[in-house]
Amino acid sequence: MSHQLLTTKQVCDLFVVTDRTIYNWSKKNPNFPKAIKLGGTNKYRQSDIESFIDSLTANAA
Repeated sequence: MSHQLLTTKQVCDLFVVTDRTIYNWSKKNPNFPKAIKLGGTNKYRQSDIESFIDSLTANAA
């Protein structure tokens, strides 16, 4: 099973926000996916980010 990992920059690009916004969301929103620390950098599971996006669109409907 392969897990695609996204950098913070890639997550920023998906949401069109700054890295500071991602940091704030991770601290203030308990539903925001938790980062995985690898080699001193944060990575996010693509599947977790996609699930989070799905939850946002489901709540908006």
